[in-house]
Amino acid sequence: MRKEQIINGLTPEARAFYRVRAEETVTSTNTLLKQLAAEGAPEGTVLAAAHQTAGRGRMGHSFYSPEGTGVYLSLLVRPGRPAAESVILTCLCASAAAAACEETAGVASGSIGIKWVNDLMYRDRKIAGILTEAGLAPDGNMAWAVIGIGFNLAPPKGGWPAEIGGIAGSLFEEAPDGARERLATAFLSHFLPLYRQLSERTFLSDYAARQTVVGHRVAVLSGDEELYTAEALGVDEDCRLLVRTEDGAVQALGSGDVRVRRREDKT
Repeated sequence: MRKEQIINGLTPEARAFYRVRAEETVTSTNTLLKQLAAEGAPEGTVLAAAHQTAGRGRMGHSFYSPEGTGVYLSLLVRPGRPAAESVILTCLCASAAAAACEETAGVASGSIGIKWVNDLMYRDRKIAGILTEAGLAPDGNMAWAVIGIGFNLAPPKGGWPAEIGGIAGSLFEEAPDGARERLATAFLSHFLPLYRQLSERTFLSDYAARQTVVGHRVAVLSGDEELYTAEALGVDEDCRLLVRTEDGAVQALGSGDVRVRRREDKT
């Protein structure tokens, strides 16, 4: 990763906010940045890498982060907001990341979808995932939050591992030179104005419009366990997924996961 190329593409305002560190290989950008956060690193600290040896995803899953195929980036913020709003940061990040992918790849606005809560989808394949982790202040608000995002720029040599081969995709078939740094710059550039307006949640209309599960019948999951099926209706102002269960009741999901049920799936 070339730090100077990331910084050079930022506006003066963004350069003043971000403190960028770029590495070729790390264990986990989130793990390392959490350590820096606990040691008092300032808001706007960024750690970007081209390869992770111990990448982490939501709900304890690992995140496949091979060398030469992606961008793995974590960002430290200190929003001073209630801990329950960490999901708002995740969703804001997803909206910024989707716009950054479109800009970097030169594809139309709306080409990148978001599968609630945190997966970026392109051509029905997952191209990015987000993990937000927070530390609490004595008043119960977030003392800090580390938002990590992993982008798949190109397929790995030899193809995707079998366990993710049915869902993983990439932004490019073959990433052009400099795409890694341009994507990092674009993400940071789109993130900052949305974060500056966090209280107003200006990202919400874009986040809602990009939802890929809305209008579909979904399985509501807790971990790998399927709890029930429902129809996905949309997202509310708190980024909860609204679903209508088979008995007609509307529920708001604040956590967990969903999977679109295909016609061939058993009921």
